[in-house]
Amino acid sequence: MFEYILIKVRAHMLEVELATQFNPDTVIDIREVEMKCQECTKVVEEAAAHNDSVDSLEHGDDKTLGNTGNS
Repeated sequence: MFEYILIKVRAHMLEVELATQFNPDTVIDIREVEMKCQECTKVVEEAAAHNDSVDSLEHGDDKTLGNTGNS
């Protein structure tokens, strides 16, 4: 009987712990942070791609200048 009570107490403690971990307000905050992070990542990736294309132009990349390498 005592073991049954201990199991019930442990199960209840786990339920309480899960309920506090998955607070709806916390879940909403986490989703908002994830969305903002995705937006920032996209902006950074676009800026990096733009910088790569500018760098290749500045350094005379043969492909961007249309040179075939035949002089």
